[in-house]
Amino acid sequence: MQNVSQNCAIEALRILSNISVLLVEPSSPGNVGAVARVLKNTGVQQLILVNPCEWNIPEVRSMAHGSSEILDNCKVHPDIASATKNSNLVIGMTHRDGRMREIQNDYRTVFRDALKHTQGHRLTLVFGRERDGLWTRELEYCHWLVRIPSAVPY
Repeated sequence: MQNVSQNCAIEALRILSNISVLLVEPSSPGNVGAVARVLKNTGVQQLILVNPCEWNIPEVRSMAHGSSEILDNCKVHPDIASATKNSNLVIGMTHRDGRMREIQNDYRTVFRDALKHTQGHRLTLVFGRERDGLWTRELEYCHWLVRIPSAVPY
């Protein structure tokens, strides 16, 4: 039974090592730190920032408590094209409807299907700006769009 558990743990680490979270133009340093902490808690190790605010400051380190290695290994890119060029599957998170937005509302199924693509492939989850999300031209870099429901109409 222990070998089965160890094999599952090894497989989970392999899958997580192929997943990146990309933040497009984060404007709040605290949010960068909070995301790093979430990544640490979930086992995802790769954070990517596109054109971020000043982010490598004490406030970020404080919010990222215990997640300094994620910040230390964070990759910064000038645009979404360069940030996603090595990704095999890019999933954008959005809440807005509109043209060019074929959104999947069943996020559990999408993520389950996406994990099948991580066998030796890079999966990147893209989150847009705090204020106005992903712009239309950035959606072109996303293979799939997902809406994760929120508890309030915010």
